[in-house]
Amino acid sequence: MSTETAIVKKITLAAEKRTKTGTSESRRLRREGLVPGNIYGHKQEPISITVSGKTLEKLIYSGSHLIDLELDGKTNKALFREVQWDTFSTHVIHFDLLWVDQQE
Repeated sequence: MSTETAIVKKITLAAEKRTKTGTSESRRLRREGLVPGNIYGHKQEPISITVSGKTLEKLIYSGSHLIDLELDGKTNKALFREVQWDTFSTHVIHFDLLWVDQQE
């Protein structure tokens, strides 16, 4: 009889709020290696955020969907809702996250 042990890796993604939005600002962020995104859900106002492009892509390629999002010194659970890829490369150009209520 074999016993399987599930190894659950805790994945944290550090994000920063952004106040400037729009096409030109998004392009500027991408040139700096950052990816613009949004997080919304659970009757909270949507928040525009940025994260490191390399960190985000590693996270997505790892197959993780539920993450710990670190924002403003607080850590909350979030779920990938949508990821937009550059048509001509393997880079993420935008993403959406959904807040996860830990009580549900």
